[in-house]
Amino acid sequence: MKSRFVIRLYWLGLIAGIGVLVVVALRTGLFGIAAKQFAAPILDPAFAFYDENKDLIDKAVVAILSIGTAITGGLGLLKSYYYADTNLPARIQEMIEDARDRHAHDRRALVGYVSGPFDTADFLTPSLLSNPLAVVLKFIGYASLRTRARDAATDLPRLSKELKAIAVAKEHAENAFVTGCIIRGTCLIREGDEISDDPVTKEKKYKAAVKEFGAAIELRPKDLDALEGAATAANRLAMQEERLQFLEKAIPVAEAQGDVVRGSRHIRSASAILHESTDANVQRAARVRLEATVDRLNEADPKQRYELVEGLLQIAEIQASRGRKPTAKRHLKRAKRLGTSAQQERADILAKQYGIDLS
Repeated sequence: MKSRFVIRLYWLGLIAGIGVLVVVALRTGLFGIAAKQFAAPILDPAFAFYDENKDLIDKAVVAILSIGTAITGGLGLLKSYYYADTNLPARIQEMIEDARDRHAHDRRALVGYVSGPFDTADFLTPSLLSNPLAVVLKFIGYASLRTRARDAATDLPRLSKELKAIAVAKEHAENAFVTGCIIRGTCLIREGDEISDDPVTKEKKYKAAVKEFGAAIELRPKDLDALEGAATAANRLAMQEERLQFLEKAIPVAEAQGDVVRGSRHIRSASAILHESTDANVQRAARVRLEATVDRLNEADPKQRYELVEGLLQIAEIQASRGRKPTAKRHLKRAKRLGTSAQQERADILAKQYGIDLS
């Protein structure tokens, strides 16, 4: 896999090389006398300029080639490091699998050694302290059954620390994996948003984003960023039922984290979907939850105030559509008092749409 920079560098070098060959061929008449005479008005002044400034041009070419060599060499080293780092987990897994297989093969013999009569003197003392010669022999490839059994019995402190380190490494790898999935999913949504003339590719981008967020949620079911991203991608695909599922999972997570603003935003989005239901009970439950959420928001906090006004506008529209104009008017007037200029303008539009006098 090559970056666009490497590809451009490759083509630049190829074009420069071909250009030099063409110039040399024209200058030497390789393409014929007619071609040489045709190119002479261009090439002769260039070569005359080169003859006059040969030393400076030669030094400049050497400097440019040296820098180019250093850059390409550095890129080669970085590429080697990248692939070595990428393949490191597989190499580690191979080593661990080999050690696991050896242990599985030796276990019966090791347990069998202590099951029968054996010398217990210094057996639970590490080999380095009880029998240094055994350590030397093990280093060169020979270890007696007693040495291997003793090492297994005295290696518990190191193995205990190793288990803790593995647990930390596993947690870190999972966290990094989830973060990577979220970043990839967000990028895919952005790429889909930027496509305007290819609906098939656009849909593929959004579906790939759902898959990325799904992989993150599989590892961290309560990751709020992953749940929000999945809901956004599902919304782009007009998958409102799936979007609602993600939102309903995100709401208690946001509340548990004490993030009132994000929780309220998800409740608003879920309420907008549920309001389209044909079940009156579902609509009422969604409306009651939305009203309770708005009541909890603090208008003194700028972030909460913005979300509070958004909730008021949504409730006002719902109530106006149900014919409850006095209730809608009360919410619209409060929204105009607390909202930004854009929110105030939306309140006026809603009032005009439903014939509500806000004076």
